[in-house]
Amino acid sequence: MRPRILVAFLVLVAFLGKANCYELLPADISQYPWSSIGKLYNRAGEACTGVIISPIQVATAAHCLYNPRTQTLLHPESLHFLAGYKQGDYREDLRVSEFRIGPNYALDETTVAAETAIGPSCA
Repeated sequence: MRPRILVAFLVLVAFLGKANCYELLPADISQYPWSSIGKLYNRAGEACTGVIISPIQVATAAHCLYNPRTQTLLHPESLHFLAGYKQGDYREDLRVSEFRIGPNYALDETTVAAETAIGPSCA
């Protein structure tokens, strides 16, 4: 039993010793895929992450479009998406014209299984 533990330990040490560590480089928001990631803001100043999935669509979590205080969905006109967002800089400010929420999302609770929302945006 002890030799197996020692062999496993030595294999692990050898693997970790040969691990290639990469230097972290800053994300260039003008280059894909970083250019497709951004923040969805509403007029209340709250924000969620979103990602461009087509030339006219952004995907985000459904709870980002829900106002728990009023227990209603936000109006599309109150939303805008900052494409290529990174530490206050962004490539484009896109207005949301409409959105769709997954059919299983309950407005009175957040369920991970139904956490999808897709909204067309226009410049």
